[in-house]
Formats: sequence, structure tokens, C-alpha cells
Amino acid sequence: MFSILKRFSLPTLIPLFISAQQLAAQPSNQISVEIDPVPYLNNGFALHTKLKPSNSDHFAIGMSIYAMNMPDAFIDANPKNKGESWNVRLTSGYGFFGEYFFNKVNTKWFIGTLVNQINFQIENETFDKKKSFATLAFVTYTGYNWSPFDFNMYFKLALGVGYTLKISGQNTIENRTYDINPLVILPAMHIGYTF
Repeated sequence: MFSILKRFSLPTLIPLFISAQQLAAQPSNQISVEIDPVPYLNNGFALHTKLKPSNSDHFAIGMSIYAMNMPDAFIDANPKNKGESWNVRLTSGYGFFGEYFFNKVNTKWFIGTLVNQINFQIENETFDKKKSFATLAFVTYTGYNWSPFDFNMYFKLALGVGYTLKISGQNTIENRTYDINPLVILPAMHIGYTF
């Protein structure tokens, strides 16, 4: 299973995003695009595309791609990594998610689940060396979509919890190990637009 997941890459996901846009062109299908401002503030990007099928008022499926430098606050949140001179780059992440809205898609309260593969590059300033590893994360989350305008823009606030495991690579440089916490707490704020 992990070898199949490792074969996914940005070039593989681009056609999937284009296919999602073509699906949205069909009558009654709805596509939404969301960005997360945090990666853009940390030398990265994030793009999430979501499709509401024509036969569902409450359920949407989607995919995400993203990359960023991990802020020191994120690294230091794990006491085993705090003060250990780590620089961490999330070189690429991609995943698939499903969301259920209690009202209608992109309106008010929702729950969701996602599966992400995240590729990291770590560097330890003490040794001036780099290593790479990949993780797989399974996350369940809940949140609220707020639409304060008379057009299709919305703000999505969510909080998730999940499990992550290393699936490849090395997270040790010399005698220091970058600790991978199996428990993931995932706060998110997205800005979205529905076409």
C-alpha cells in the first residue's frame, strides 16, 4: 500500500484537479477552491479543490496539495524537538478528504476526514546535514464555514485530530532524531470560493 502512495506526485495530481474542474462544468455539480494563508506566509503554498456531486446536498470530496517551511513554534511544540536546532521543510503534501455538512455544502457546521502523505526535509544546524522522510496521516476534523458576503466566498475554520506514521526515509542526523509525534492536532483556516 505504501509503495502505491509514494508514487503519487504533483504531476499526477494536476490532471485530477483538471478533471474536478470538468466535473464542475456539468449541470448541478459544484466545485470550490480553498487556500490556506499559513503556508503562503511561510514560503509555501496550499490549494484545496472540493467537488459537491449533483446527487448530494450535504457531502463533498476533495484533494489538497501544499508545501511550506515549518514555523519554529510548530517544531518546538514537540518538547523532544525544542531547542535541538532543527529546520524543517514540508517539501510536498497531498491528500484526499471527504466532508459532511449538516446544513448544505459549504454552509455552517461540518465534519470531515482526510488522508495525507507529507514529505519532509529536515536539517540540523549543528551538523549542517539534511535528511528526508515521508509520513502518512489519518485525520478526523470538525469545523464551521462562515459566508459573510452576498457572493460565494467563505471562511472555513476547522480543528482536527489524527494519527501519523513514518512510511519512508530517515529522521535521524548523526546522533539526533527529529521526533515524529504520532498524535496530530490540526487547526486550519481556509479562504474559499464556490463556482
